[in-house]
Amino acid sequence: MNNKQIAIRDCIECVRGKNSINGNPRYIFTFDDNTTVKTEANAGWVYGLKSCSSYENKRITFKYVIRRGKEIMTDFIKDKELSQ
Repeated sequence: MNNKQIAIRDCIECVRGKNSINGNPRYIFTFDDNTTVKTEANAGWVYGLKSCSSYENKRITFKYVIRRGKEIMTDFIKDKELSQ
């Protein structure tokens, strides 16, 4: 069973990943604690994301599950400017 958890992390990089086998987009977020989280494959909510560069240097709140030892983003909640 996959229990969804909520994380709040500071994004330092976001890149467009390889599309799923069905051709749907995936994104890879890298955070200041050196973790990387990919968006889940074939998720409709991914189409609602802004361009990757708009998430860099922002605090990201998202839901995730751990599958095969990797964190997979299952829903995006919000982003917020980091304090200077």
